[in-house]
Amino acid sequence: MVPDKPRPITANDLLADNKSPRAQEYNAGWYERREKGEFWLEWGCGDARFILLWKNAYHLRTITSGGQRTPYLALLTNHSIQAIGIGVHYDKEETEAHPGEPPRGCGGLGLKAALDRGESIDTSNGVAHFADRYIWSQDPVMQCITSASITARLSGKPVIAYAQDHLSGTVKPLATFSRSGRDVVTAVPLDFMLPGRYDPKRIYEHGIPELVQGETPDEYHDYLSEKKAEASILLQLYGEQLRNMQKVQNPDLVVLSSSARPFRIKYPSIGERLGSKFQVSLPRERIDETRIRVRKEDIQDAINQLHYPVSTHLKNHGDPSLPFGRDFNIFIEVEEWERGMELYNELRATDWIGEWLKFPEHKIIIGQVNNGVVQQIAEILHS
Repeated sequence: MVPDKPRPITANDLLADNKSPRAQEYNAGWYERREKGEFWLEWGCGDARFILLWKNAYHLRTITSGGQRTPYLALLTNHSIQAIGIGVHYDKEETEAHPGEPPRGCGGLGLKAALDRGESIDTSNGVAHFADRYIWSQDPVMQCITSASITARLSGKPVIAYAQDHLSGTVKPLATFSRSGRDVVTAVPLDFMLPGRYDPKRIYEHGIPELVQGETPDEYHDYLSEKKAEASILLQLYGEQLRNMQKVQNPDLVVLSSSARPFRIKYPSIGERLGSKFQVSLPRERIDETRIRVRKEDIQDAINQLHYPVSTHLKNHGDPSLPFGRDFNIFIEVEEWERGMELYNELRATDWIGEWLKFPEHKIIIGQVNNGVVQQIAEILHS
C-alpha cells in the first residue's frame, strides 16, 4: 500500500471525507461501542507520528501528553471509560545509537532540556510557556510516569503509562496505577525519580525499561493486546516503508479540536494516512445540549502548543527532510461556529501566525462539528 502524495488538506477535503459512507459507518460503530462502556481513553502526544487506538477510544492530544488534567475531569471520570493510556514516543534507532541515555522525544522535551540548562528563552508565551509550566521532565519516560500518576489520582481509573516507538507503533509498558494511583507497578524504581537520585545510566542500562509479561496487572492485558495488534496491522500494510514514513514529522494538517472523538472516526480517509496530522486538544465544559464554555486559559494553552509546529515550519520551510518542512493548513474544529471565530481571532493576534500566513498557500479552516458530523466549514480569508 503506497501512501498518498502529501499535500495541504482543504476544507472541501474534510467535508467530503466527513460526508462519506465510511464516516457514517465509523460514527455509528463508535457510538455502539461507547454504549457498551468498554472504551479506552488514549492521551497521546500531538505528534503526527503517534499511533493510537481509535475504534473504541476517546482521544486527547497534547505536547508530550503533558498539560493540565483538571479541565478534562468530566471526560477522565466518564462511565464509558474502563482504563486510560498515557503515552510518549521515541525513535528506536536513535535510542539504540545512544545507550545509557534517555530516549529523545519530541521537540517539546528538547525545549524543556534547554530550559533546564538555563538557556535564555522567553517563556512568557508560545510553546516555551507550555514547556515551562507543563512538561515536568526532559526525560520522556519520567514525564510519562508523572503524567500517568496525576491522571490516576484525579480520574480514579486504572491508568497505564507506556513508551511507543513511532517507527513501528510498538509499545513498552512503563508503569500502571490503580485505586486512584495508590497501587503502583513500575519498571523504574520510584526513588530513581527523586532529585539527586535520577541517573539515566542506571535507568537505561539495558535500554528503555519496561514491565515484562507477568508484571503488568491483568486489567491492562486487553489494552496492550489491542496496541500490539494495531502495530502488527501497520507492519502488514506498509512493510519496510513504515520506518521511512515515520522517521520525520511532516503533517499535511495541524488540528486544534474541542472533540475527543478520534479524528479518524470523523474523517476516515484523511485520518488513516500515517503522519497526516498534528493535533492539539482544547478542553471545554458543556453547559447544556447546545452550549459549551471554554476558559480563556485553556484557549491560551492550546494556542501556545500550536506555536510549536508553526515556528518549526518557519525555520524549516521548503525542506521536507526536516520536521514540518512541508506546507500544511490549520484546522480549528469546534462545536460552535462563534467559538471557532474566537479561537481564530486569538490565533491571528500572534506574531508567528502572521509570519506563517505570509505564505499564500497557507490556510486556516474553521469547522463546526456536532456529534461527529460537519455542520459548516470554511477556509477563512486573510486580509
